[in-house]
Amino acid sequence: MILILMLEFASCHDSDLPKNISMSINIGDGFFITNEGVFQQANASVSYYHWEQDSIYTDIYETINNEKLGDILQSMFIYNESAYLVMNNSAWIDVVNIDDFEKKGEIRGFVSPRYFYPVSELKAYVSDLYSGIIYVVDLDKNKISKEINSGKWTEKMAFADNKLYVTCPWKYSKPLSGQVLIVDTENDEIIDSLDTGINPGDIGFDSNGYLWTLNNGNNLKNIPGSIFKIDVNTKEVVDSFVFDNILHIYNASLEFNEIRDSIFVLYDNVYKFSANEKINPEKIVSRDNENYYGMNVDNVHNVIVITDAGDFAEKGKLHIYSKNGKPVRILNAGYLPNSIVVY
Repeated sequence: MILILMLEFASCHDSDLPKNISMSINIGDGFFITNEGVFQQANASVSYYHWEQDSIYTDIYETINNEKLGDILQSMFIYNESAYLVMNNSAWIDVVNIDDFEKKGEIRGFVSPRYFYPVSELKAYVSDLYSGIIYVVDLDKNKISKEINSGKWTEKMAFADNKLYVTCPWKYSKPLSGQVLIVDTENDEIIDSLDTGINPGDIGFDSNGYLWTLNNGNNLKNIPGSIFKIDVNTKEVVDSFVFDNILHIYNASLEFNEIRDSIFVLYDNVYKFSANEKINPEKIVSRDNENYYGMNVDNVHNVIVITDAGDFAEKGKLHIYSKNGKPVRILNAGYLPNSIVVY
């Protein structure tokens, strides 16, 4: 697929360049940056970094559709030639064509949506911060078709064997949570749960079918974060690891390499370890004065991309490292860059 965009061109270097330069993007050429924006300022945006051109195209959505995204771009998911842009505070999901980024619809009816996760051609699930509901979305109609009462803040999700695994982080004023809900995706019902570390935020399956959760802990209760490796068939915690520091902002990420036998974790610093050995993270990137906020792995270009939210008021940056932790470069980003979507 090819993406043809007429966008404002923003160089990674300090040089003056003309606007409205045409750019074509093939799969594997780069990655999208989701900039969540400052709360209630409606300055969320999507950018794209092109490796070969060493350039960032900014404000893709606003430029193509002549409208602002809304307030707080929480996440973005690419599926079946569409990009789903989850707007947390605006409480909707914008749906755009991935080939030209033109808006083709909206999904409404949420309270505070967080993440979108498709499980088939016709069905996806959306987690939510405040509603205590996991939403079932009909992808053919782009409408909510069902609501599953969770009673909890739900966050990131993973899928295997017709079961959706949903993390339940801790929410202020509520009891501490260390739970992953299991949803039967054939009947859209919560059928079970798994116990994990306090405040699970990120989740994923390795190449051996083990479920990994990255748990943020709780700084108010002086509880450090942790990593759990779980056998979902026996519900047994096969292995775990507790960090030696407390996470003070919500900035933990769990990512895999292409064959899912190596794991990269952002927990203040960036760590790497093997899925086939006892959990013993090797620190490969040390956070100094940066506010690392999100991370992803570009397996095509063999790099780790980390977002830096700065002072949470001005525009942020991206830090690119090799998979061994060697610095590659630093790029400019929008307001509060929170995630990288490799395409």
